[in-house]
Formats: sequence, C-alpha cells, structure tokens
Amino acid sequence: MKNRRLAVAALTIALLAGSGIAFADPDPVNLVLQLITPTDVQATGIGPTTIFVAWTDNSPVETANRIEIANDEAGPYTQVAAAPACGGVDLNQIQNTKLGSTVCKYVVANLAPRADPAPRYLRVTPLIVSDPREPRSAVLFEGRASEPDPAILGPEPPTDFTCNGGGELACINVNSVTLTWTNNGDQQEFWIMRGRGAVNPYYGSTPIARLSGTTTAFHEYLQEYNKVFSYRVVAVRIQNLPRADGTVVTEMSYSNGIPDHVVVETAPLPPPTDPTGLTAQFVPPSMALLTWTDRSPAGPYIDEDGWRIEIGPASNDFRSELTRPASAGQGTVTYTNISIPPDTKRCYRVRGYRNGLAFSGFTNVACLGSIPTAPTKLVAVAVSNAQVDLSWRDNSDAEESFDIDRCAGVCSASSAGWTQIADTPPDAESFSDTGTVGLATYSYRVYAHNSSGRSAPSNISVVTTPAARVAKPDDLSAVATGSHEITLDWVDRATNETGYLIEFRRPGGEWAELAKNLGPNSHHYVDVESLGASQRRCYRVRATKGTDESSDPSDEACATTLPPQPPNGDPTGLAATVQSNTSIVLGWTDNASNESAFRVEYIAFRNMACPQDPTGIPFAKLTTAPGHSGLGAANFLVTGLVPHTAYFFRVRAENLDGVSGVSNATTCAQTFGPPLPVFKDPAESGNVSATRCDFQITAGTTAGPDRVKRLLVYVNAIVSGTNLSTTDTIEVSAADNPSPIVGPNTWKIQHQFRRGINYRLLVTSYGYEAPNWASATAEVHDIKVLADCPVEPDPLP
Repeated sequence: MKNRRLAVAALTIALLAGSGIAFADPDPVNLVLQLITPTDVQATGIGPTTIFVAWTDNSPVETANRIEIANDEAGPYTQVAAAPACGGVDLNQIQNTKLGSTVCKYVVANLAPRADPAPRYLRVTPLIVSDPREPRSAVLFEGRASEPDPAILGPEPPTDFTCNGGGELACINVNSVTLTWTNNGDQQEFWIMRGRGAVNPYYGSTPIARLSGTTTAFHEYLQEYNKVFSYRVVAVRIQNLPRADGTVVTEMSYSNGIPDHVVVETAPLPPPTDPTGLTAQFVPPSMALLTWTDRSPAGPYIDEDGWRIEIGPASNDFRSELTRPASAGQGTVTYTNISIPPDTKRCYRVRGYRNGLAFSGFTNVACLGSIPTAPTKLVAVAVSNAQVDLSWRDNSDAEESFDIDRCAGVCSASSAGWTQIADTPPDAESFSDTGTVGLATYSYRVYAHNSSGRSAPSNISVVTTPAARVAKPDDLSAVATGSHEITLDWVDRATNETGYLIEFRRPGGEWAELAKNLGPNSHHYVDVESLGASQRRCYRVRATKGTDESSDPSDEACATTLPPQPPNGDPTGLAATVQSNTSIVLGWTDNASNESAFRVEYIAFRNMACPQDPTGIPFAKLTTAPGHSGLGAANFLVTGLVPHTAYFFRVRAENLDGVSGVSNATTCAQTFGPPLPVFKDPAESGNVSATRCDFQITAGTTAGPDRVKRLLVYVNAIVSGTNLSTTDTIEVSAADNPSPIVGPNTWKIQHQFRRGINYRLLVTSYGYEAPNWASATAEVHDIKVLADCPVEPDPLP
C-alpha cells in the first residue's frame, strides 16, 4: 500500500511539475496530502433523515470523496457515503498559476432519525480510486480528511398547509392571505417563504417572516394586484453546539423534501379611489374654479389616469363632460372652467378614470351661477300696520335666493339706511314683511342672489302703513308638560296691546274664558286649572287693548295631559326629633321626583310617656307637609302637639294622581312637659260643701323628668244672672314654698269661694326640665258653693 501511495504521489507531482508549478516539500506524500485536503466543510440538516454537505475541493487529482460521520467530534468516524469527484482544475490549462478551488455538494440521505436533535459530525476524505466511474472501487490513494462540521437533523415538515381556510377558490382574487398548518415537530421557528409565480417559484434563502415554533398561522395583506405568489412553510431547529476548540456555534436545520405549498392570485386592480370635497367658486367675469381632494392610496400603481368633470344646469341634470389629466399623488386638485355666460347656473361633479373604462364614484355635486339678472316691477302694499306685502318679477335663471332690503322713510339707492331684512327661496316672486309699525313709511328693493354675488337692485317701492290696531297672536302651541299641566306658547304680533286673554273650549264646543289680564308682550302661559290626567283641552289666545277691544283669536291648539303619574318613590329613613312640649321635627329621605306634598300620619297616646306599643292601632292623618324639590333629605316641623304625649309617625308622598307607599314608622317620640294636672276636689261639676276655701290638684311626680316645679291656676268667677266676671291668677311654686304640697304629688290651692258665683277652674303645671315646659291645661266647669268662705279665723271646725 505504501508503495502504491508513493507511486500515485510521484505521478501527481510529475503531472503538476509539467505545468510549471514549483514545490518546496520533497516528500511527495505530504505534498499531495496538502494539495488535495478539502476545506470549509459545511453540514446542514435538511430533514429528519437527511444532511446536506458542501465543501471546497482544492485539487484536481482526486477521483472520489468519502463522506464520513460520527456522533462525537473526536470520532470514531465511519463512511456514510462515497461521492464522486466534483471538479478541480484542468491540468492542461495550468500555466504557472495557483491551483483553483471548487465548491462540492452532496446529500447524505436515509440516516436513522434520532429522538432528539443531537448533533452529527461530518468530514470529507479525498480518494484516488482505480475506476473513477465507480467511487467504491479499489482505493489507490487516500488523502487527509477535512476538519469535521456539526449538523443537527431537521424537524418533521408541517402538513395540512392551507390558504384562507382551504377551498378551490379561497385564495383566488384576494389581497388578504391567511396561512394555516399542522405542527408536527419540535422546531424552534417556522419560516414563511414567498416566491413569485406558480411554476418553479424562486423563494430565495431569506424568509418574509420568522415565527415562533408553536405558531400555526400567518396573515399578511398584499398590496399588489394581478400577481401570482407561492408560499411554503419551513420548520427550523436552532441549537447552540460547543466545539472541541472551546467555541460555540449556532446550528440550524430545516424540514426536508418539497413541502406543501399554496398559490395565491391577487385581485385585479380596483377602480380609482373616489375623490371628495368638490367646491365650485365663480371668478368674475366668466370663470369657475373647481377644487376637490384626490384620495389615491399610496401603492405600486397610479390610481387614476385622469379626471372626468361633468357639467349640467341642475344637480340632477348633467349634459357635458370635460377631461383633466391625472394629478400626482394625493391632495388638492384644481380645474378652471372658462367662458361661463352671464346669468347661468352650472352644477359640477367629478370622478376619476383609468384607461380601460374603469371609473371611480362621483364627488358631491357643487353648483354655482354667474351674476344673476336683476328682478323688476317691485310693488309694496301695506296690508296692515304690521305687514307689507311685496311682489316682483323674477328675470334670472341662476339665482339661489332673493335678498330683501328695507330702508325707513323715502330712500334713494345711495341712502345709508338700507338693511337686508330677509331672503327667499329661488324663483320666489313675493314676500310679506311683518316687522312694520303703524303710520310709518318704508322703502324696499330686491336683489337676485347666488354664491357668486348679488345682481343689480330692482326698482325702489315706497309704502306708508295704516294706523295700528290690535294684531292677533299666531303660532300658538300647546304641549302637555305633566299629567295635570299644559304649557301654551305663542308669537306676540301686537304692538299696542295691554294684555292677553286665554280661552278654552268646553266639551259642548263653546269657548270660555280661562285666564285674562296677562301682561302686554306675554307669550307664555301654563294651565294648571283643574286638569285631569289624560285630559284633552283646546285653547286659543287673544290680544286685548283696554277693556273693550280685543284681536281676532289665534289659531286653535290642543294637547292631552300625560297619563297619571303617582309618586314614583316611597319615603324612607323616617325619624322623629322632639323640639318642645308641642313640636316634633320629622326627617326622611325623599325618593320621589314628582310629589306635590307629603301626608303625615300619626298615632298618639295622650298624657302618656314612652315607650308605648302602637300595634293594632290605625294611623290617622295629622297634617300635610309641602313637597320637596328633587331627591334626598327632607324635613318638616310638626306643631300644635299635646305635651307629655307619646307619638308615632309615618309619611307618604302624594300628588294629584295618588299616594306612594308608606315610609317606616318612627320609634316612640314623647313631647316635653309634665303630665296633665288632675282636680281631686271638687269633681268636674256639681256642688261642694257649704263653704270652700281651697281645692286640691294631683300633678306630676315627686322625682324624675315628670316632677312639677310650679302650678299656674286661673279661677274664673261669673256672677249669676249678669255678664260680670273676674279672673284670679294663682301661681304656686314648690321651690319657693313647699307648704302647698299636702301629699304625694298633691297640691292644695287656697281660694275664698263665694256663694252665688259660678266658677271655672283651669290649671297648667310646669316641669323642672329647661326651659320649664308646660303641661296641657286641665279644666273644671260649673263649680258652685252654698256658702262663702269665712274670714279668718274660720269658725267652722
């Protein structure tokens, strides 16, 4: 074998020497090894069982290459394929130059798949064989192996590749593309490759998108029209591999074979984009300046080839067409239409076109007119003090309105007092001026007007109004503003009225007075006079002057009040706070927005203290509290209550349509003051003993809040058979003089009663609690005595 290698080396050197190349190394074997060793080996996984190998062939003398593979960079390496020689240099053409190099490529297929992407290491060894046509024939010479290069096997390719959900026409005539596929591997990325054409498209090596390895969909919008594209999806593994020299390289591998692909045909070029915002401006003496907005989108094509401008005498009548070249890009486009005759109305609209009869939609319609012809034969007639009727002849075909000018007094064309008071629709030949007053002179003139300006004025017409009389109101409206309320509004046309009268129609049809003496210049009234819910009522209004003169009635206006609207919320949170011996403050939350008042209901335990139990006792109406504006906290002071009485309260919202539910009942609230005094002797009526010099009263307690500090007694004496009466006032204070207290809570009151006199006794007690609240007043009627109270000392035992 050694002799064979030497012979091959010598032959190689001889061949190269004949070419004129000089060699420094005398050892022919080392020299050949240096010459034919492959370099730049690149191995890349292109499928689960396939690796693509490329290397640089630096010599022309080998006749084959052995592809070797190992699971570790240090080996051992085994032959996995024999590749034929792939190039080199033609020895017959070498003339004292360096040897050339050729990139060789080979696909190693049918490798055993691996469960994980562990690297494989590949290297190339050049060979000289006995039969170059058969790389596996006898090896005459074996060169030095190249440096190894790692490769990882590729992932499984994605499958079920669809475009826009699949279907025969799903990606025909579209500009929006959604690709979906099934993930079959453990790749780190998916690469989206796009090429032009359907047959042998060139995808290139750079993806249009790199997606996560877990992604199964991709979407993009194609802004090209009438094009064909092909898409495919490549699964990519990416792994960082440490090398024996201490470096780390990033290795990629790709799914193999010819993967599924889809073909997309984009939509045909759309028609030009609609222009917008057309305006037309007259430029004296005879031009129209048109302006619109070109909304062409940015893209790889020209949107329009030009503009079609249509012209006609009306907004729905276009009779001719002009053409303007295309504008460059988006923005404002202008066009000037010249030679417009006087008193001419023209309307325009614009659309873009593309050669081949593709049109955009039209812009809005814009109309203009050249200066119109002046109206003639103006006549002013005073119909009343408050109205002048005008009439004239319309001589123009291009006006958009007629302007009415007025001047106070007899005015010429150059007078300074002219003011425009109104304008009319086109083609009008009359107008009523209702802004005049009696016994006044006015001058009028009329102009035809359009967006280009005013015509010359008509002739001037002068008129004097008659004396004023009461003008009737008009534009009467009636609107239901509640279930018991209708609001009237009208226009005040009178200038000399002293008031207004409101009338309504009865069910039988006759008219009756509802309200009068509304002030001058009135124009508003609200009817709340006994209207029921869902009630229809009709009205009319008159202006009045003094007591004897009134205008004609206005037109009739009718309305129906709204359906019943009882209070729309129940009061809540009711609480009672005692203020005095006769008053309590109630506070609650108003939850209704339409109440007119609140009904206050109560239960009372007279001359009794809290606590008491109101169970089974019905509430009675006590009083009415005014309504509360809006929602929220409301309160009411209840007065006129009885001292020393236990009370319970509840509240309802009410209006004309009903009442709400009841609030909660308050807890027991007791008014201040001691209990009602009681006369022990005499009884309420009847005789007493022959003589009486005192009487006794039971009042309050000896301790606690009900104890009594003083008594105030009124003794009213009436002489029998006469109108004579006297009143004695007796005040007894326990603090100042405890002697009147003769027993538990019992007071003895001294008084000299006289025979033949009727007595009426009244007594009120006052407590200790500040500010010494009083009790209710106790009464005794028809007290009679049979004998005078004797003068001291009393002879009776």
